Amino acid sequence: MIIGIEAERANNPVKTGVEYYAKNLILNLAKIDTVNKYVLYLRTRPEDWFKSLPENFSVRVIHFPIFWTQIRISWEMLIHPVDVLMIPASALPLIHPKKTVVTIHDIAWKFYPETFTLFNRLFLEWSTGFAVSSANKVIAVSEATKKDLIKFYKVDAGKVAVVHHGYQSSDKFKVTSDKASAWLSSPSYQLPAKFVLFISTLQPRKNLEGLIDAVKSLRREEPELSEYKLVVVGKPGWKYEKILEKITDNREFVIYLNRVSDEERNYILTKAELLVLPSFYEGFGMQILDSFA
Repeated sequence: MIIGIEAERANNPVKTGVEYYAKNLILNLAKIDTVNKYVLYLRTRPEDWFKSLPENFSVRVIHFPIFWTQIRISWEMLIHPVDVLMIPASALPLIHPKKTVVTIHDIAWKFYPETFTLFNRLFLEWSTGFAVSSANKVIAVSEATKKDLIKFYKVDAGKVAVVHHGYQSSDKFKVTSDKASAWLSSPSYQLPAKFVLFISTLQPRKNLEGLIDAVKSLRREEPELSEYKLVVVGKPGWKYEKILEKITDNREFVIYLNRVSDEERNYILTKAELLVLPSFYEGFGMQILDSFA
């Protein structure tokens, strides 16, 4: 059987939850399946880890400027059809095999539309509706997301399977002393001795502004907590301007690291006293599992 996977998200050098999900899905399929053939569709040059996949995995780089999934992969399905197509996040090709699986992580725009741009909201509404109605099977990352899909999109409950996220092996959080020394000596990674950690894309739904206010209040009301700082890891997403202003206005205790590599992210997690995920809404919240690990 030939299984196609939209893998461009897994290839994104600046990964957030969905990108980590896609990458680890591929890596773990490679561990357990040596029988079926996999075709991984990319729009850009593959990262190095793709080269270590087993022989039953192949990579196809197919360039296209916009609506890559909807249009370019549709064309790929016509000229090089597969038996099963897996899309790890919402956007289904207009033309796809009968056996198509799509993962829906959340439908946050239904609950907090004001935290999205108009284009994002309209596109997500259309693409999600099309995906859940057209796919052969839908994966929801939590029972809450499944219930949301049934409520808002009238999806047959039997069509939706809840598959919870896994967590990274604890080995992923072991950093060599050489790398640790290099990071600690870098001006960019002057981590405080005690800090609260926030990891997420900067966007209003993540409620970083509320977290900054909370840490500020605690530092003022509880003098013994004044030594704690807030370390923020995450690239700007959308509607982030006011969030960056808030960070700047409180830079005496907020340290913003912006984008970091996978290894750096894991290292920072090991050094944190506490991780806080104060979002108004999450489909799952993978950072919590990583912090446990």
